[in-house]
Amino acid sequence: MSLLGRIFADDEDFGKKDDDRKPGRTNILPSWSTHKPASSVPAYRRRTILYALIACIVFYFFFKNIPEPTHPPIKRPQYGKPPSHTPQNPWQSTVNPETPTQKPPRPENPSEAEQHYYDGPIKFYKLAVSLRAIAWLRGHIESNRNVLFAASNLRSASELIPIACQMASWERNDVHFALMGRDDLDMGGVKTLNGVDEECNVKWHDARPDFSPWSSDFRMEASVSAALGHIQTFMRPQVLITDDAGREDGFFTKAIRAKAFEIGRSVIELPTDASESLMWISRLDSGSLA
Repeated sequence: MSLLGRIFADDEDFGKKDDDRKPGRTNILPSWSTHKPASSVPAYRRRTILYALIACIVFYFFFKNIPEPTHPPIKRPQYGKPPSHTPQNPWQSTVNPETPTQKPPRPENPSEAEQHYYDGPIKFYKLAVSLRAIAWLRGHIESNRNVLFAASNLRSASELIPIACQMASWERNDVHFALMGRDDLDMGGVKTLNGVDEECNVKWHDARPDFSPWSSDFRMEASVSAALGHIQTFMRPQVLITDDAGREDGFFTKAIRAKAFEIGRSVIELPTDASESLMWISRLDSGSLA
């Protein structure tokens, strides 16, 4: 080959080498893009799974090999008054126990009259049963048809019961009668004394406390207030009807007025001989009376 040919041949080789070094001409890719990992799970995750399996195995054998106790468990000591199997709160009792009839213990220095001296805790042995029996009368609703007649003695009861029975006969109200005084005659005897038969559709509530014949005025006043509070919870009467204040006991009138004001209820105090002159009031519904 001539000298000129060798020169041009060398130039051609140089051109090819230059073309090979130009960007974008190479087919060589980075090694990481073509390398396929041996496993799809990273190494740190494999270690985590292994540790978790080991921990599960250790806990399994630990709890499986716990030795059984060879002696009965030791009972912890209990301090204070042991619980009684007899419910002390009459509101939690499902039965109707008889109200105590014997006299309560007399204090050494009675603060009031010889007969009315007892100031102990108040319990209602019969009120809970009758109030639970009227749950279907919508007593939980503020506006209902409940009307409550209440008396503190048999004389006032004889004035109110005829009006209550007459009102119940019109079937415009759900009529209730509550006795809250000291008389120890049971409700059956009260109804018999006033000639009440099965046609009188009144709901009866004995709201007298235990030891009522021997209770002081202070205890009876507190009892009337507490009984009306329970009645409000279960019944929510729209109005309270009582006898003339001069015929009712003083503790009763004072407590009824105060508690009725507290719970936002109206009190109608009927005048003397209302069963003869105001029998028309029995035709009014609870909304009109309130």
